[in-house]
Amino acid sequence: MFFSTLLTVNEVYRLSIVIGYAFELPPNVVETDQHRDMIIKGGFLTMGTKRIGLARIEALIENLKRDLALGDGTVLHGHYKKVELVTANKALLAADSGKIFLVDPAATTEIDMPTTLTSGWHCTIILTESTDGSDEGMNNKVNIDFGSGLDVVGMTVAADGDAGDYAVNNDDYIACAADASPGDRFDIFTDGTRWYVHGIVNDASTVPFATDAG
Repeated sequence: MFFSTLLTVNEVYRLSIVIGYAFELPPNVVETDQHRDMIIKGGFLTMGTKRIGLARIEALIENLKRDLALGDGTVLHGHYKKVELVTANKALLAADSGKIFLVDPAATTEIDMPTTLTSGWHCTIILTESTDGSDEGMNNKVNIDFGSGLDVVGMTVAADGDAGDYAVNNDDYIACAADASPGDRFDIFTDGTRWYVHGIVNDASTVPFATDAG
């Protein structure tokens, strides 16, 4: 079925119900079913016989922000994680939230966290040499920069059985040395105020939290 190019507001209202309240009308209109042939003007409905273009309807729907509430027992499948290979300096953006970054540095490389902290932003950074893992075999440095003056809360746990590491005041970086290991992993997110980091690494001494880049 194809929609006509122009729809009356009453048709739009009914369409919004069918597609799950695509956009909301004022409560006094939602609660009644008597308002026909009305137009949206400055955010309010007024009497009239004008029509709203389909392009305008599409723009309203595309600009909506909705949360999907999933009940107990809901099963999701067919979802793929977003993976990106990084070989040189990269500044992460808001749109990069949720990605896994495989960092295979061709030279000393810096990964900058977003400068604007938005609660819920998150990513995973994994060091790699694009080959089988080798103990302390990264060969090039990788610095993860959280930004000057921002609080970083977190720790790394080491697989080699030695002590891990813990972020303290003024630690703005994770300074991964050239002898870090492929597979060293850092899960990072922000609550909008500070950064949180949990790392699983081979040798924590090669990927310390630091005040400066390595």
